[in-house]
Amino acid sequence: MKRITGGIATTALLAGMGLAQPAGAESTIAWSVGTLGAPGAIDTPTAEVFRDGELVGSLSGYQGSQRANFSFQVFPRLTATVRYSREQGLDAGDTLKDRSLDLHLQVLNEKGWRPAFAVGLRDIFDNGIYASEYVVATKTITPRLRASIGWGWGRLGSDGSGGGTRPAPSTTGGLNSEAWFKGPSAPFASIAWQATEKLTLKAEYSKDAYSAQEAAGEIDVKTPFNFGVDYRINQIASVSGYVLHGDKLGLQFNIALDPRHPVAPSGLERAPIPVAPRPARAADPEAWSTDWANDSTARPAIQTAIADALRKDGQVLESLKLSPTSADLRISNETYRANPQAIGHAARIATRALPASVETIKITLVERGMPASTTTLSRSDIERLENGPSTQIAAVAQIGEAERGNQGYVQTAGLYPRLLWGIGPYLELSPFDPGEGLHADMGFAIKARYEFAPGLVLAGEVRQKVLGNLDEVTTTSTSTVPHVRSDIYEYQKHGDLALQNLTFAAYGRPGKDLYSRVTVGYLERMYGGISGELLWKPVDSRLALGAELNWVKQRDFDQRFGFQDYDTVTGFVSAYYDFGDGLTGQLDVGRYLAEDWGATISLDREMANGWKIGAFATFTDMSEEEFGDGHFDKGIRLTIPLGYATGQPSLKSFSTTIRPSVGDGGAQVNVDGRLYETLEGSHQGGLYRDWGRFWR
Repeated sequence: MKRITGGIATTALLAGMGLAQPAGAESTIAWSVGTLGAPGAIDTPTAEVFRDGELVGSLSGYQGSQRANFSFQVFPRLTATVRYSREQGLDAGDTLKDRSLDLHLQVLNEKGWRPAFAVGLRDIFDNGIYASEYVVATKTITPRLRASIGWGWGRLGSDGSGGGTRPAPSTTGGLNSEAWFKGPSAPFASIAWQATEKLTLKAEYSKDAYSAQEAAGEIDVKTPFNFGVDYRINQIASVSGYVLHGDKLGLQFNIALDPRHPVAPSGLERAPIPVAPRPARAADPEAWSTDWANDSTARPAIQTAIADALRKDGQVLESLKLSPTSADLRISNETYRANPQAIGHAARIATRALPASVETIKITLVERGMPASTTTLSRSDIERLENGPSTQIAAVAQIGEAERGNQGYVQTAGLYPRLLWGIGPYLELSPFDPGEGLHADMGFAIKARYEFAPGLVLAGEVRQKVLGNLDEVTTTSTSTVPHVRSDIYEYQKHGDLALQNLTFAAYGRPGKDLYSRVTVGYLERMYGGISGELLWKPVDSRLALGAELNWVKQRDFDQRFGFQDYDTVTGFVSAYYDFGDGLTGQLDVGRYLAEDWGATISLDREMANGWKIGAFATFTDMSEEEFGDGHFDKGIRLTIPLGYATGQPSLKSFSTTIRPSVGDGGAQVNVDGRLYETLEGSHQGGLYRDWGRFWR
């Protein structure tokens, strides 16, 4: 049973990518959020970064301009910013609604006399109203004084004399790479002084000419100097005010969510029961006797005691294999986001119910009826290390493949069949379409799952809209290819008693290191059909390989039981690789819903607290003209666990995907319970990532 020990190699890899954070001095002045949402003074960037994994949202604006910015510190050195903005007078005299994406990479952190150094790209897609590139250096001069100086191209240097002609930006959502670091350029600089613990004063020199805004009469650039002030309300909120070019007064509100410091206070979740130590063998030799194994009533009593205790803990004892010296508990974790926490609780419970002669305790995680991995622990180690750090128990634990089949296991009585259901609110937003503004629906959703037996599940979700305005969206698809996704607005208009999905799924273990899934029914709101998947994933391997085949038919817009005429076959071969430190790459190659062929590249990072950020891009043989606005499918996805806000253990989370545009190219069917995402947290990489919660 091997362990993943590639931490050093992973660190070297990330350092080579410019993503690892070396040791170095940190600024004693609180970082500042610029008007575009990324680390910056006011309009100009700095070489700072947010805290690793931090999500920073800001609302900024002055008369005629409003911006909603969302930044995420994807890696210790890489910041990504998504922006939705309204600029009055810039769309043939009307308000221009725009969305944009920025990337900010800190190449060097501040250390000794060396300043921090960063390079960045602003508004890299579409019409590029903020499009600019920069290099910038930032240095802490005194504990309260910080200065930055840099050079900008594009809009940041639009009032400069350097450079030549800048290529025109894309008008259909494409990448503006041909214009990067070209055209007019100029220097910029800023300074920040922390006057008090909560108050910071800022000033900057900016060569942003605000050409379009000035031509539209929205701003009159009187001076290249801007001035601002930051007031920190508390650890997560701050407000900023600024004066732009001597002409406009602006206001900005910022909120920063650090995944290491949850909104809810710690200590709200239930404490695990303590380990029950055994008496010394010499002091009570009868307690260590194995005679209990000959008592026909002992085994059922032990299984009932463990099952009842696990149920109170929010877990399910699926089955138990018991011998005089060992016990294997197959458990389904239905409460804890981190599987090691579930394993730790189960191990403690086992020590209180098992006879003293049972020395080896195995905890097998079951995912959708499939035995996923087995953690083998010595009971003596559990007793000895209960009050020590989790690294000590990790050093002696063995994680390996779970047994296939049920030989020797006794299923807990009364588990199957069983019905689980719940009701809760939902919020649905319209796609990130700047032409339509923001539309949303709110309502309640009823979810239910009927488990016939382990791995055989009937599941569904029905939604009922209560209020919202998605039915007011006027966008209609003009795509010249099959409308496999571009009709999403038509589906969103029908939110009354909509059947989101209704499926029957069968999961299995057909061979060593192999997992299978077959799902049939209404797979998602837009498609029904049948989906089959096979995954090869050794418990101790960073690499996994999969294959999926789907036949689907497009559903009616009302999301009841009817279908439209369009049907197709899609399929992919996939490779997954765990780089370590929560970073996973995925490559899918195959046929998409619009019958185009290509590949999707994904990169996701999950932190030990459950926050997850990812990005993806799909390239197919569909032409840019056929795809339309955006040229190819790409986006950013974010998942925040519910426990971050409530302080209570929960498997629920909030997830969203932001796309610059919704097109028909590179579209995949959405199927719940895909194998890799189901199993990843139960195999070695996911378990060691979250192992710090073993004793929690």
